[in-house]
Amino acid sequence: MYNIIILNHFYGYPELEDEFINKQRYAKLLKLVNIANRNKTIFLENDVSKKDKRLASIRKISEVYGHKWLDFKDNHTIKDIYKIIQNLCGISINPENSKIILGGTNTSGCLLRSANIAAKNWAKLNYNVQFCLSMCGEYEIDGVNSAEKNQMAASILYQFIKNNNFTNKIDAFYDPRELVINFNN
Repeated sequence: MYNIIILNHFYGYPELEDEFINKQRYAKLLKLVNIANRNKTIFLENDVSKKDKRLASIRKISEVYGHKWLDFKDNHTIKDIYKIIQNLCGISINPENSKIILGGTNTSGCLLRSANIAAKNWAKLNYNVQFCLSMCGEYEIDGVNSAEKNQMAASILYQFIKNNNFTNKIDAFYDPRELVINFNN
């Protein structure tokens, strides 16, 4: 089983998130890098490590471990992601041989619903989609702090999954170690 880890807008807008959330997301990404099977894991990021030194450093460490990192653009579709993975890794992904793991920002927007490569679009194609909530950050929802914003985003995520009958397609975990059960398959 391939693990396609999509870091959509991972950098986000640090000014709209508190320091703890930002530090936590990068620490949990590094944890994921440490436990992910290098032969079965592909990281995709939307070309932000060029301006994000922390993400660039994590990417370098991960590539030393043997993980593949690929770039995508905001306007790319899932079909474009298929082509990128096929052309650069020689792998044809499908719902039977791959799962999608999401981290980044904006949990209830780009990651869940609004981006071309959002969870809802993968789920409609019958992929198993997993959110790693400790690697997600919410900044667009009104709230007094990052904790409240992320709680609201988790609620929106839950309601969206329930209301769209995605309970067998979209799941959410907090700690990357919860995902590791499937990393070695």
